[in-house]
Amino acid sequence: MIRKHDVDSYLSILTMPKKVQPEIVALNALNVELASIRDKVDTRRGDTSAMYRLQFWKDAISSIYGISPLPVPRQPVAIALCVFAARANYELLLKLVEGRQSTIGDRQFPDINSLSNYGSSTTGSLLCLQIDALARISSSPILPPTYDVAKQLGAAYAIANILRATHPLLTRGIVLLPADIMSINGATPDSIYNKKKLEETRGMTKDLTNESKRLLTEARSRMKLVPKSVRPALAAAGATTDYVIKTIEKSNYDIYAPHLQRRNPLLLWSLLVRKLGSKF
Repeated sequence: MIRKHDVDSYLSILTMPKKVQPEIVALNALNVELASIRDKVDTRRGDTSAMYRLQFWKDAISSIYGISPLPVPRQPVAIALCVFAARANYELLLKLVEGRQSTIGDRQFPDINSLSNYGSSTTGSLLCLQIDALARISSSPILPPTYDVAKQLGAAYAIANILRATHPLLTRGIVLLPADIMSINGATPDSIYNKKKLEETRGMTKDLTNESKRLLTEARSRMKLVPKSVRPALAAAGATTDYVIKTIEKSNYDIYAPHLQRRNPLLLWSLLVRKLGSKF
């Protein structure tokens, strides 16, 4: 499931110690499951089943980690969490679900801070869970600043990823780009959907790209706060954010550029280089 829907994470898992791979797979399988809910419903037709699907996962997580007396559902990802991720942080898992709940209905982000917070809650929480998994097998003490770096990287990734996802979302009539950055540059959801005001759209894209780059640079400037043994948890998010930023810059901030949808063909090599250099 991960290999099919999230190749970047799949390749990242292959570079991690074999001892931790089952737990990382279970965590990423949950993330894929949650992320795919958006694709299974059509909110434009009043489909509200996404909320029930996410509530199912909140209840399942509560059962798996002993918060609720209800039985654990006989669902493959839930069983995988029981078997391989029994020591995962319940609060972080819950935040992963709640972050997805906040975007149900395909509502546009009101501002850049909302988008950053979404990235911290979703990708950031997953990165923190992966850090914990690697820390357990290496007996590395993890201090709060390490998690802060992961959440900042998650925010950088979310901004870059929403730029990459904009064109595919437009085919469904969805615009999620933050309204404040859009307004500052004179763009509107209608102008983006109809490819009007191209210069204004470039200005908006440039502002968002620069914010993603700023967060990524700040996270990397605090790399010493992250023990070397757990840095592989952050490598894929860092490499992918880098790739999207550079692709957007090369396309002169054209959010409609078709090659923006292409995966990084050298990602695995990039992950191995980062692993050797203990970087992300």
